[in-house]
Amino acid sequence: MGMPEVTDVLSTESARMLSEFMALDMAEQVAAWRSLLPPPFAELDGEYEVQRGYIADPVARAFAEEHLFNENGPTGCWLGKCYQPLGQATGEGYNKSRIADGRIVRRGRFGTHLGRSFVDGRPSLMMTYSSFRTGTQGATDLVDEMRKLTDGVYVGIGTQRISLVQARMVREQASTRPGPRTILDEMWEDGQLPQDQPCCQNERTVATGVFVLAGPVEKAVGPDDPAAEAFTA
Repeated sequence: MGMPEVTDVLSTESARMLSEFMALDMAEQVAAWRSLLPPPFAELDGEYEVQRGYIADPVARAFAEEHLFNENGPTGCWLGKCYQPLGQATGEGYNKSRIADGRIVRRGRFGTHLGRSFVDGRPSLMMTYSSFRTGTQGATDLVDEMRKLTDGVYVGIGTQRISLVQARMVREQASTRPGPRTILDEMWEDGQLPQDQPCCQNERTVATGVFVLAGPVEKAVGPDDPAAEAFTA
Protein backbone atom coordinates (compact mmCIF):
# COMPACT_ATOMS: atom_id res chain seq x y z
CA MET A 1 0.00 0.00 0.00
CA GLY A 2 1.35 3.42 -0.93
CA MET A 3 1.40 6.55 1.15
CA PRO A 4 -2.10 8.06 1.53
CA GLU A 5 -2.92 11.32 -0.22
CA VAL A 6 -3.47 14.43 1.86
CA THR A 7 -7.06 14.49 0.62
CA ASP A 8 -7.53 11.09 2.27
CA VAL A 9 -6.58 12.34 5.73
CA LEU A 10 -8.26 15.77 5.76
CA SER A 11 -11.92 16.43 6.45
CA THR A 12 -13.95 18.34 3.89
CA GLU A 13 -13.79 21.45 6.07
CA SER A 14 -10.02 21.20 6.56
CA ALA A 15 -9.51 20.71 2.82
CA ARG A 16 -11.62 23.82 2.16
CA MET A 17 -9.64 25.93 4.63
CA LEU A 18 -6.37 24.66 3.16
CA SER A 19 -7.48 25.63 -0.35
CA GLU A 20 -8.54 29.09 0.79
CA PHE A 21 -5.25 29.67 2.60
CA MET A 22 -3.24 28.57 -0.42
CA ALA A 23 -5.06 31.17 -2.53
CA LEU A 24 -3.78 34.05 -0.38
CA ASP A 25 -0.74 36.08 -1.41
CA MET A 26 2.44 35.92 0.67
CA ALA A 27 1.70 39.00 2.81
CA GLU A 28 -1.80 37.72 3.55
CA GLN A 29 -0.44 34.30 4.51
CA VAL A 30 2.05 35.86 6.94
CA ALA A 31 -0.71 38.02 8.43
CA ALA A 32 -2.92 34.95 8.81
CA TRP A 33 -0.06 33.04 10.48
CA ARG A 34 0.26 35.82 13.04
CA SER A 35 -3.39 35.32 14.01
CA LEU A 36 -3.04 31.57 14.65
CA LEU A 37 -2.18 29.59 17.78
CA PRO A 38 0.23 26.65 18.07
CA PRO A 39 -1.21 23.13 18.11
CA PRO A 40 -1.22 21.16 21.35
CA PHE A 41 2.36 19.96 21.55
CA ALA A 42 1.78 16.23 21.09
CA GLU A 43 -0.67 16.77 18.22
CA LEU A 44 2.09 17.03 15.61
CA ASP A 45 3.10 13.39 15.49
CA GLY A 46 4.10 11.62 12.26
CA GLU A 47 5.10 12.61 8.74
CA TYR A 48 3.42 15.64 7.18
CA GLU A 49 3.35 16.55 3.51
CA VAL A 50 4.40 20.00 2.34
CA GLN A 51 1.88 21.76 0.08
CA ARG A 52 3.84 22.95 -2.95
CA GLY A 53 1.31 25.50 -4.17
CA TYR A 54 1.64 27.77 -1.15
CA ILE A 55 3.91 30.35 -2.84
CA ALA A 56 1.88 32.87 -4.82
CA ASP A 57 4.74 35.11 -5.96
CA PRO A 58 6.06 33.73 -9.29
CA VAL A 59 9.69 34.69 -8.63
CA ALA A 60 9.69 33.15 -5.16
CA ARG A 61 7.89 30.09 -6.50
CA ALA A 62 10.47 29.60 -9.24
CA PHE A 63 13.26 29.85 -6.67
CA ALA A 64 11.55 27.29 -4.44
CA GLU A 65 11.03 24.89 -7.33
CA GLU A 66 14.72 25.11 -8.20
CA HIS A 67 16.15 24.87 -4.69
CA LEU A 68 13.55 23.14 -2.49
CA PHE A 69 11.69 20.87 -4.91
CA ASN A 70 14.46 19.76 -7.25
CA GLU A 71 15.47 16.10 -7.02
CA ASN A 72 18.77 16.93 -8.71
CA GLY A 73 19.58 19.73 -6.27
CA PRO A 74 21.96 19.37 -3.32
CA THR A 75 19.16 18.57 -0.86
CA GLY A 76 16.71 16.85 -3.21
CA CYS A 77 12.98 17.47 -3.55
CA TRP A 78 11.55 18.44 -0.18
CA LEU A 79 8.49 16.31 0.66
CA GLY A 80 7.68 17.48 4.17
CA LYS A 81 8.54 17.42 7.85
CA CYS A 82 8.19 14.72 10.46
CA TYR A 83 7.56 15.03 14.18
CA GLN A 84 8.27 12.78 17.15
CA PRO A 85 6.97 14.22 20.45
CA LEU A 86 8.93 12.79 23.36
CA GLY A 87 6.62 14.07 26.09
CA GLN A 88 4.24 16.93 26.73
CA ALA A 89 6.73 19.73 26.08
CA THR A 90 9.76 18.57 24.04
CA GLY A 91 10.51 16.36 21.09
CA GLU A 92 12.36 16.19 17.80
CA GLY A 93 11.82 15.80 14.09
CA TYR A 94 13.42 15.71 10.67
CA ASN A 95 12.84 16.59 7.02
CA LYS A 96 11.88 14.17 4.29
CA SER A 97 13.13 14.48 0.69
CA ARG A 98 13.37 12.51 -2.56
CA ILE A 99 16.74 12.51 -4.32
CA ALA A 100 17.75 11.97 -7.95
CA ASP A 101 17.81 8.15 -7.83
CA GLY A 102 14.27 8.08 -6.46
CA ARG A 103 15.21 7.20 -2.89
CA ILE A 104 13.43 8.85 0.05
CA VAL A 105 15.84 10.30 2.58
CA ARG A 106 15.06 11.46 6.11
CA ARG A 107 17.53 13.99 7.48
CA GLY A 108 17.77 17.60 8.62
CA ARG A 109 16.94 16.97 12.29
CA PHE A 110 15.48 19.58 14.62
CA GLY A 111 14.39 19.81 18.25
CA THR A 112 10.86 20.86 19.16
CA HIS A 113 9.32 22.71 22.11
CA LEU A 114 6.60 25.22 22.85
CA GLY A 115 8.05 28.71 23.16
CA ARG A 116 7.78 32.40 22.42
CA SER A 117 7.91 33.39 18.76
CA PHE A 118 10.90 35.26 17.37
CA VAL A 119 8.47 36.87 14.90
CA ASP A 120 5.70 38.31 17.08
CA GLY A 121 6.38 37.18 20.65
CA ARG A 122 3.29 34.96 20.82
CA PRO A 123 3.29 31.19 21.50
CA SER A 124 4.55 28.90 18.73
CA LEU A 125 5.72 25.34 18.37
CA MET A 126 9.43 26.01 17.88
CA MET A 127 11.69 23.84 15.72
CA THR A 128 15.39 24.39 16.48
CA TYR A 129 17.89 23.06 13.95
CA SER A 130 20.87 24.00 16.14
CA SER A 131 19.77 21.24 18.52
CA PHE A 132 21.48 18.79 16.15
CA ARG A 133 24.48 18.82 13.81
CA THR A 134 22.54 19.72 10.67
CA GLY A 135 25.08 21.69 8.66
CA THR A 136 23.97 25.08 7.32
CA GLN A 137 20.56 24.93 8.99
CA GLY A 138 22.10 24.50 12.40
CA ALA A 139 25.02 26.84 11.73
CA THR A 140 22.65 29.72 10.92
CA ASP A 141 20.39 28.88 13.91
CA LEU A 142 17.37 28.28 11.70
CA VAL A 143 14.18 28.18 13.75
CA ASP A 144 10.86 27.24 12.18
CA GLU A 145 7.67 28.09 14.05
CA MET A 146 4.44 26.12 13.57
CA ARG A 147 0.87 27.23 14.16
CA LYS A 148 -2.38 25.43 13.48
CA LEU A 149 -4.74 26.56 10.73
CA THR A 150 -7.27 23.76 11.27
CA ASP A 151 -7.31 20.03 11.98
CA GLY A 152 -4.55 18.44 9.90
CA VAL A 153 -3.23 21.70 8.44
CA TYR A 154 -0.29 23.61 9.93
CA VAL A 155 1.48 26.77 8.83
CA GLY A 156 5.16 27.44 9.49
CA ILE A 157 7.46 30.41 9.30
CA GLY A 158 11.23 30.51 9.69
CA THR A 159 13.99 32.90 10.73
CA GLN A 160 17.76 32.58 10.96
CA ARG A 161 20.41 34.27 13.11
CA ILE A 162 22.59 35.60 10.31
CA SER A 163 23.66 39.16 9.53
CA LEU A 164 24.74 40.62 6.21
CA VAL A 165 28.38 40.43 7.34
CA GLN A 166 27.99 36.77 8.28
CA ALA A 167 26.36 36.04 4.93
CA ARG A 168 29.35 37.61 3.17
CA MET A 169 31.73 35.52 5.26
CA VAL A 170 29.85 32.32 4.43
CA ARG A 171 29.88 33.20 0.73
CA GLU A 172 33.59 34.09 0.70
CA GLN A 173 34.55 30.98 2.63
CA ALA A 174 32.48 28.84 0.27
CA SER A 175 34.69 29.81 -2.64
CA THR A 176 37.79 28.39 -0.97
CA ARG A 177 36.60 25.56 1.27
CA PRO A 178 36.45 21.98 -0.02
CA GLY A 179 33.22 20.03 -0.24
CA PRO A 180 29.80 20.63 -1.79
CA ARG A 181 28.20 24.04 -2.05
CA THR A 182 25.29 24.73 0.31
CA ILE A 183 21.87 26.23 -0.29
CA LEU A 184 23.16 29.44 1.34
CA ASP A 185 25.84 29.72 -1.34
CA GLU A 186 23.21 29.42 -4.05
CA MET A 187 20.89 31.90 -2.33
CA TRP A 188 23.71 34.44 -2.31
CA GLU A 189 24.50 33.95 -5.98
CA ASP A 190 20.84 34.20 -6.93
CA GLY A 191 20.40 37.44 -5.01
CA GLN A 192 18.17 35.95 -2.32
CA LEU A 193 20.42 37.33 0.42
CA PRO A 194 20.39 41.17 0.29
CA GLN A 195 23.81 42.48 -0.71
CA ASP A 196 23.39 46.21 -0.17
CA GLN A 197 20.95 46.55 2.73
CA PRO A 198 20.46 45.04 6.21
CA CYS A 199 18.74 41.65 6.07
CA CYS A 200 18.14 41.22 9.75
CA GLN A 201 15.98 42.61 12.50
CA ASN A 202 17.07 42.05 16.09
CA GLU A 203 19.77 39.67 14.83
CA ARG A 204 17.30 37.40 13.02
CA THR A 205 16.13 37.46 9.43
CA VAL A 206 12.76 39.05 8.75
CA ALA A 207 10.01 36.50 8.06
CA THR A 208 8.46 37.23 4.65
CA GLY A 209 6.83 33.91 3.70
CA VAL A 210 5.37 30.71 5.09
CA PHE A 211 5.22 26.98 4.37
CA VAL A 212 2.21 24.70 4.77
CA LEU A 213 2.09 21.11 6.04
CA ALA A 214 -0.85 18.70 6.00
CA GLY A 215 -1.30 15.28 7.54
CA PRO A 216 -0.13 13.14 9.13
CA VAL A 217 0.19 10.92 6.08
CA GLU A 218 2.49 8.34 7.71
CA LYS A 219 3.95 7.44 11.07
CA ALA A 220 7.36 8.90 11.83
CA VAL A 221 10.13 6.33 11.40
CA GLY A 222 13.09 8.48 12.48
CA PRO A 223 16.06 9.95 10.60
CA ASP A 224 18.18 7.71 8.39
CA ASP A 225 21.45 8.33 10.22
CA PRO A 226 20.97 9.80 13.72
CA ALA A 227 24.67 9.54 14.49
CA ALA A 228 25.54 11.79 11.52
CA GLU A 229 23.26 14.48 12.94
CA ALA A 230 23.99 14.01 16.60
CA PHE A 231 22.45 16.03 19.41
CA THR A 232 24.40 19.15 20.38
CA ALA A 233 24.33 19.77 24.12
